[in-house]
Amino acid sequence: MNSDRNHWSFSDDPINLIEVGHYVDEVSDFASRVEKASRYFCIAYNNYNVVISPPRRHNVNRHGLGSVFHHDAADIAWRAALIAKMLRAEVDPHVAQSPLIKKAVELLVDNEVSSHYLLTMLDSDHMRAFHELADLVAAEGTIITKTARHLAAIEDAKAAEESHKDKYDEAVANLIEQAGGTYGLAEAAALMNISKAALHKAIRANRALGFMRSERIVLPCIQFSDAVVGVPLTVIDGLPRVLKLFAEANEDPVRALQWLMTRHGILKDTPIAALKTGNTEQVTHLARGFLQLDGAP
Repeated sequence: MNSDRNHWSFSDDPINLIEVGHYVDEVSDFASRVEKASRYFCIAYNNYNVVISPPRRHNVNRHGLGSVFHHDAADIAWRAALIAKMLRAEVDPHVAQSPLIKKAVELLVDNEVSSHYLLTMLDSDHMRAFHELADLVAAEGTIITKTARHLAAIEDAKAAEESHKDKYDEAVANLIEQAGGTYGLAEAAALMNISKAALHKAIRANRALGFMRSERIVLPCIQFSDAVVGVPLTVIDGLPRVLKLFAEANEDPVRALQWLMTRHGILKDTPIAALKTGNTEQVTHLARGFLQLDGAP
C-alpha cells in the first residue's frame, strides 16, 4: 500500500515528563498491538475489496518523531491513524464480523470487559462499535505522538549536553597542554616534599591550583616554581591570593587557569607569567576587576 509521506503536523499540546513515565508500559504495549491489528485490517479490507486511501505519513528526521520504547513512533502513529480511518468508513457488516477484524479488535482493546462489549456490539451495531474503537485508537495514537515528541526533545537536549561536554573537555585538554601538562596528586606531593593529605588540604584552601580530570586530581605544572635539583617545588608567590579571589566569585579552578593563561594588555604578558616576576599586586588588582568583586577598579 503506497502512502503519501508528506509531513503530518500534530498539536503542540504539552505532556510533562511524569506523564511520559506513566505511559511507558501503555505506549510500548499499544505499539506492539497496533502493528499486528493494522495488518489484520488491511488483509480483511483487501479480501472484501474495500479501498481506503491511507492517511499522510510522517517524514522521520532528527527533529521529528524518533523511536519510542524501541518502536518507530511515526510508523505506529500512522498505523493508528490508518486503523481509525478504516473504522470510520462505511463497510458491509460481513467485513465488520470477519474473523480477522475480531482478532484486530481483541488486540486493540486492552481489557476483557471492553473487548467483550465491542465484540458483542459488532454483531448488533457494527458502525457504533467501529466508531467507539476509532476514538480509542485515535486517542492512543495521540499519546504515542506526544510521548515521542517529548522523548525526542529529551534526546536532543542530552545530545547537546554531551556535545558541550566534548567541546569543554577538548578546551581543557588544550589549556592543560599550554600549561605544560599536569602532575597527579601523589607526584606533586612528592616533588613538594609534603604528604598527599597536606597537598589536598592546600588545594581545598585555594593555596594550590588543582581540579578533577579523568576521575583524579591533577595540578597544572605551570603554577610551580622552576625545578631545581634537590629543592622541593613550591607554588609561585601570589597565586593563592588570585585563587582565593576566584573562589570568592564562585568560579572553578579551570576558569582560574584559563584567566591566568590568557595574555593581558596591561601586563603585556599572561597573569601567571607576571606572578612569576613578582607582579602580585597588579595581577590581583586585575583579577578583582575581571571577577567584578568589591573593590574592583
